[in-house]
Amino acid sequence: MRYNRFFFIIFCQITFLFCTLNISVFAQNDFWQKTNGPFGGHINTYAINNDGHIFAGTVDRGVFRSTNNGESWLQINTGLTEPDVFSLAINSDGDIFAGTRIGGVFRSTDNGDTWRPVNTGLAATFVRTLAINSSGDIFAGTFGGGVFRSAESTTAVEEIATSIPSSFSLEQNYPNPFNPSTTIEYSVQKAGNVRVKIHNTLGQLIRNLVNESKPIGEYSISWDGKNDSGRKVTSGTYFYQLQVGDFISTKKMLLILLNE
Repeated sequence: MRYNRFFFIIFCQITFLFCTLNISVFAQNDFWQKTNGPFGGHINTYAINNDGHIFAGTVDRGVFRSTNNGESWLQINTGLTEPDVFSLAINSDGDIFAGTRIGGVFRSTDNGDTWRPVNTGLAATFVRTLAINSSGDIFAGTFGGGVFRSAESTTAVEEIATSIPSSFSLEQNYPNPFNPSTTIEYSVQKAGNVRVKIHNTLGQLIRNLVNESKPIGEYSISWDGKNDSGRKVTSGTYFYQLQVGDFISTKKMLLILLNE
């Protein structure tokens, strides 16, 4: 009986020692490891693109990017005039959107190297959160101003500078007539604020397609037959206009909807 009791005590002591060692081993494998930055920044938000590049939105210091899994960080704020970044979102094309405290939304099409504001129609410029759905539509949740939705998909509208033009020009849209969307090409000979607008036959503004500063280049943009509220317009004749400084050019196009 004494031997049984002795072995039982030894067994309990060995079991306790084994459990203690196991706990010590597991405690050493921390779940989290601190990265090397961004230094001095209070982090509001993160986003990661398909290449594994990490983007950090900070308070007062704008956006940082890491291309090596957080080992080092680079501040990327060219064109980002508001340093308080509260939200980041990336669409399927890799375009990055930054929601800021007082500057509205900024967009980067070159992996964060440069930014430009995209605030036409955004009445509230304190953007707390951003989200992009599978169709590429972006939603901005604002502080006190409600939720805003992009008038078009962020992936459907492409504006690409391809060469240096010798003059301002506005090309005929194609296809024309069209249903449901058409493409408009234009050239900018001198950098400046570019506006591309669509009016109906009564002269009423239907859609602001472009209203921002652009460098010299050739561009294209698509129109999906919707107005600034995101509603489909009716069949009929519409006029699209390019304005850059004193240069103004207007052309006519025809929308034909088959199921009206």
